[in-house]
Amino acid sequence: MTKILPKIDMSIISHFIGEEMGLFFPENKWVELERGLKRACHAFHYQDLNTCVQWLMSSHLNQEKTEILASCLTVGETYFYRDTKIFETIEKDKLIPLIYERYKSNRQLRIWSAGCSTGEEPLSIAMTLNRLIPDIKNWNVHLIASDINTQALEKMSKGVYSQWSFRNVSPSIQSSYFKEIGPGQFEVLPSIKSMIKTFYLNLSQDVYPSLLNDTNAMDIILCRNVLMYFSEEKIRKIIKRFYHTLSDGGWLVVGCTECYDEYYSDFVSVRINGMTFYQKKIESLKSNVTDPPIQRKKIVIQPESHSKELNDIETIENYANAGRLNDALKKCDECIEQYKSQTEFYYLKAMILIELGQDDLAMQTLKSVIYLNQKHIMAYINLGSIAKRQGRINDSNEYCQCALSLLQQLNPESVIEGSGGVTANKMIDMVGIMSNAR
Repeated sequence: MTKILPKIDMSIISHFIGEEMGLFFPENKWVELERGLKRACHAFHYQDLNTCVQWLMSSHLNQEKTEILASCLTVGETYFYRDTKIFETIEKDKLIPLIYERYKSNRQLRIWSAGCSTGEEPLSIAMTLNRLIPDIKNWNVHLIASDINTQALEKMSKGVYSQWSFRNVSPSIQSSYFKEIGPGQFEVLPSIKSMIKTFYLNLSQDVYPSLLNDTNAMDIILCRNVLMYFSEEKIRKIIKRFYHTLSDGGWLVVGCTECYDEYYSDFVSVRINGMTFYQKKIESLKSNVTDPPIQRKKIVIQPESHSKELNDIETIENYANAGRLNDALKKCDECIEQYKSQTEFYYLKAMILIELGQDDLAMQTLKSVIYLNQKHIMAYINLGSIAKRQGRINDSNEYCQCALSLLQQLNPESVIEGSGGVTANKMIDMVGIMSNAR
């Protein structure tokens, strides 16, 4: 294999990757980029690096190429409770006060691990919540984890880790939440793994905040050692979107090398124990509903529908993004009564019911979606997800198979209705991960 690429080629490929994937590799990161390209060369079964690079740049990156490149270029080491001081501060100064506040109100928590890699970070949060909340089964906890690397997401869904991932974990934590399934191999308990919803998301290109992928009204977003992969322009856009994804007073947690206050001018910068956290400013609920410049994929509605339906959909999503789920649910019911057979309002209602922890009502509503549109892929996927949470594995697999059958009939690059911008090819991978994980 060719050992090095000419400087001009490195400049071209780094620009190409930036345009196609949003990842940023300036000249001082070209050594790291070349290592990643060599891994990609092997994954694409090329012997010569130059030939592989020319092949990659010969056309627009399809989903398969993007995912393989992402897995090769964003290799990151992680382990449970990485950066102990951060986790201790999150627990003491963020989670405990939030839990106390929510215990007296709706008993709901919403946390997003953005760029979760193989899952050690969100699982660390899940274990912490399980320890802090004795009656956690009576809470509505939404803990979501996303990454651009589908291989990492698949490992997380399997939930099996080597002893090396536990180098910062006490033996009591390891024995409480994992079982040894082989020499040096430990599987996380189903009760902990089931707390987390995993999905593919490219922070640079995909849609958030969005009710459709559950990235709305977050209490805490953790995005540590991820922003360093993006250009300054992309970082500013991502942080702006994180701001709109958070609830009033919500917290953004980034890596210690990513704390450049000029990027976070919309936030309040708070120093705790020598670390910087960023809090969303408290705004009026009215401004939260009308302000966020939500980045939307086009929603397909019936030809006879007019702008009012689109406005109603946007109003529902804005309510949800502001955390006003009861208002969003009420608006859904009004629209269902008015438009009768428009599946979008039934589907949005189901997503809100899931967020409210009302799975049985959500299932009934999703079945109404399928009654109106037997090819509504996301309705089958969400029915499968609910069935899996309820321990009905056979039912879950049947719903997943229905979704896969419909997905395989589509162009791999077509966007799935109600998915928040996910393509058929991505969704096939994610449904496969969901149906294979136990």
